[in-house]
Amino acid sequence: MLEKLVFNLLACSLFIIIFFKIIRRDDANYIILLVLQAIGITISFIEIKLGIDLSNFSVAAIRYIISVIIPFIIIVMELRGFNFSELLSVLAARFFMMIGDTKMAKAILVKLVSKYPESYYGHKYLAECYEKEGGMRRAIDEYVTAVDIKKNDYKSYFKIADLLRDLGKKDEAIQMLDHLVKTKPDCYEASCLLGELLCEQERFKDGKITVIGCGGIGGETIEMLARMGIGELTLVDKDAFDLSNLNRQTLANISDLGLDKSSVAKEKVRLINPYVKVSTFSEHVDESNIDKVIGDSDIVIDALDNVLTRVIVSRAAKRKGIYYIHGAIHGTMGQVTVFDPDGDSSYEKMFNLPSLGRELDDETLSDLKKVTSGVPPVIGPTPNIIGCLEAIESFKILTGVGEVTLAPRILTFDLLDFASFSLDEI
Repeated sequence: MLEKLVFNLLACSLFIIIFFKIIRRDDANYIILLVLQAIGITISFIEIKLGIDLSNFSVAAIRYIISVIIPFIIIVMELRGFNFSELLSVLAARFFMMIGDTKMAKAILVKLVSKYPESYYGHKYLAECYEKEGGMRRAIDEYVTAVDIKKNDYKSYFKIADLLRDLGKKDEAIQMLDHLVKTKPDCYEASCLLGELLCEQERFKDGKITVIGCGGIGGETIEMLARMGIGELTLVDKDAFDLSNLNRQTLANISDLGLDKSSVAKEKVRLINPYVKVSTFSEHVDESNIDKVIGDSDIVIDALDNVLTRVIVSRAAKRKGIYYIHGAIHGTMGQVTVFDPDGDSSYEKMFNLPSLGRELDDETLSDLKKVTSGVPPVIGPTPNIIGCLEAIESFKILTGVGEVTLAPRILTFDLLDFASFSLDEI
């Protein structure tokens, strides 16, 4: 009997607290809890009044759970900021969303956020409802509110940018995505969408790139840049296509044999993207013409096969404040890195070349010739992969999307061992 009196005292106290919550908040969600409590209390009062035991152990346990334990836990959690009513509304809304009744879900959520304006999940799921109904502007407003409540809600932040894109507000979307990528670099979806939008905008279209070498590496680089929508290309190569080029150089075919590589490359660019402005230099690059060749380019891409010309090009790029992208191959192995003109690293310093800090006189040239000799062996896929990697590094530099592979870091690989792909510092 004493146990039942204690139970009723606790249950009634909790009942009164919950009841006043309903009055204070004008929230009917708590009525369910009151009904459950009332059932347990009623059973207990009947037992006391009649002096009988209507329940076994299992029923008594359920009575305690619904009348005392659950209400007590809810009250304690609410004292710590938990909102039981919000939970019930959100669960109900999610249920209706799951069965496809967006209208009912929206009605529940609208009522929830009007009563509890700081309900993060209320605004987030209401945004989803509006989005499903095609109410993009309302969806944006609700996602914005959700982000204001929970600052690290990167998914909602991305959704805002995506919806702005759909509404044609690309500048606003780019601004948001740019901030999101800088804040959370591993947000792949944001990086992809930002890259797509920037390609449609002017950053990449306004880019000027010089590609020195129109063979294996350069041919693939040129094609990718043209397809990506680069604004201006300068193509440099003094050689003509021959039969040995057909195994790897994507710009070459039987009808091009004997033709100047830079001229063929220009025509291929025209056929791919006629909006790209193309200039060509069919001449050997040396100290006397390098400034003319590079001009006012934003980036110089190394698609070369000899160290001396790389030294000349890299020095000129650094002197003129131009990014220099280095790519090289040997058989199935390849490497790519980018030299920032304002950075401490340089091509000669990074690879410890004997020309570092010296004039390119006869003695220095002789020392450079000892570094490498002849044309490196090559198999078709290797230069083309390097070409694609150099193109994407250009994209990252011009758009600010993604992390540039800046020296002294270098990307290396061996196509015969995919486990060899690595980004190291040397």
